[in-house]
Amino acid sequence: MITNNLKLQFKGFSPSEFTERYLHGKFGLLLEEAPYGSVLKVTYRKENEGYKGLLVICAKRGKKFVSFGFGDNLKVVTQEMMEKIKQQLSSWKARRFNDEVSYGETNLA
Repeated sequence: MITNNLKLQFKGFSPSEFTERYLHGKFGLLLEEAPYGSVLKVTYRKENEGYKGLLVICAKRGKKFVSFGFGDNLKVVTQEMMEKIKQQLSSWKARRFNDEVSYGETNLA
């Protein structure tokens, strides 16, 4: 797990040590699915109506994956953000080599 590339931020509340370790573990595993050398940043904000979350993965080559979540508890927000990001990562993985081949062909023409 690459922890130097993983940043968790909490605004308006302080999670328990257990919760913070749990989230760090979940997002560490997600970071392993991201492009090599990516940085993953998560911000949670507690508001009157619940929790809001922002998850951003920035890859070295400029690609960004972004998702938002909202809910009554951190688990729901985390699951929502992770599902959205995993869909984006799956889509990227399915076409990443096609994009590189097309890009290469364009430059050779």
